[in-house]
Amino acid sequence: MPVSHIGEFAGLGVAVCWTMSALFFEKAGNRIGSLSVNFIRLFLAIIFLGLTPVLSSGFGSGFLALSDFTLVI
Repeated sequence: MPVSHIGEFAGLGVAVCWTMSALFFEKAGNRIGSLSVNFIRLFLAIIFLGLTPVLSSGFGSGFLALSDFTLVI
């Protein structure tokens, strides 16, 4: 893969992931209901956002940290 085309390949990859995400979200919404899907999605987002500063630079530092405790609202 030539270095000059990395951005274009990244853009195509993002477009594919975005499309698949929308298709899976629609399928899950039809299967178990949109309210349940949104609650699960938000619960997972809180977990992943809470773990981001811990995994990236240690507990108590990072852009989501405040006074040695990670706050996710």
